[in-house]
Amino acid sequence: MRGLFWCQYLLGIGHLVRGLRLCQSLVQNFDIDFLQGGREIHQTLPSPRFHKIPLPAISHIPSAVESYEYILKKRRDYLEAFLTLPYQFFVSQSFPMGKHDFKNEVLDIISRVKKINPDCLIICSCLDYIPTDSKQIESIYPILDRYYDKVFIHCDPQILNLHETSSLAQKLGNKLVYTGYVSSGHAVPQSTGERLKRIMVTMGGGSIGGELLRAAAEVSIFFPDYEFLLVIGPQAHPNLAKDLWQFQQIIGGNIRIVPFLSNFTEELQKCALSISLGGSTIIDLCETKTPGIIYPYPSKFSKQRIRAEQFALKNILQVISPEELAPDRLRRIIEKALNSSFPTIDINLNGAENMRRGIQSLIEKQKKAKFIS
Repeated sequence: MRGLFWCQYLLGIGHLVRGLRLCQSLVQNFDIDFLQGGREIHQTLPSPRFHKIPLPAISHIPSAVESYEYILKKRRDYLEAFLTLPYQFFVSQSFPMGKHDFKNEVLDIISRVKKINPDCLIICSCLDYIPTDSKQIESIYPILDRYYDKVFIHCDPQILNLHETSSLAQKLGNKLVYTGYVSSGHAVPQSTGERLKRIMVTMGGGSIGGELLRAAAEVSIFFPDYEFLLVIGPQAHPNLAKDLWQFQQIIGGNIRIVPFLSNFTEELQKCALSISLGGSTIIDLCETKTPGIIYPYPSKFSKQRIRAEQFALKNILQVISPEELAPDRLRRIIEKALNSSFPTIDINLNGAENMRRGIQSLIEKQKKAKFIS
């Protein structure tokens, strides 16, 4: 059996990380063709059942030289030639909850896979956010109602119950399923005493959030016993790395700078504290039980702050503002976080496995219904 997975990421790499984690589970049962629509960062899965299909990349990186419309046309032409196999299911990551600029592309894919196999299941995979605005719901619900068989929401309702925040969740009824958050599955039991005196500071893919790493580098002098591991991300502007290297030369040795961590979860589990933009890193904090400080990037993408604040209500992390990047304030916040411990809370982190089981169950019900008929 074969599935098709559409993954488009723009600013960060959270969608790619989550998509790969979902596919790591799916390849237990299926061959997966993975349509990757963001800039290449050289992350994949080692399974022979996983097939990465890079699409002409669209991102928010300023250095892009081809027009948005031209790249979309290239993608459309490529998909028209590529989509010839019968798929048992198609997963669109985020769409139609988000990624609205790609509506035509995703609906074209649905039309093509359905033409080849009318029984192909259409699945939406979405993190812990669905629209609450009535106008957005009016445009999204008809798409979900007409085209989609199931909406897998990767969150735990004890953290964020979408039925309490959006009428769309209520309208979807049994079509919406909470799977739990999507973790790496790489963390191992570890006591607090085994942590290193290391503070990891990250900014996801690297395209935004440079001020966070600069602020952390400035306060590192107040924590000489701790190593500050600054992970700049594969999409960071070259000037950021240059500035941090120069700063390291001036203040000395407790700063270490790396471009990327392929074994992120394992490294995070060794750290005493994480400072990040949030996003999918919040789930890694829960998996590794690492205290965290979250700086949601101040932009129109307010769902990042909403997510962080929901976890903050459970004392899992602390959310900070741009004003709190000032050295004196950030120093006090870090001191407090280093003296805190991760709360005792049972969070559903089995999102990838639960989605795999959900899709498998849908296929089996589909086969049973055809057999009876």
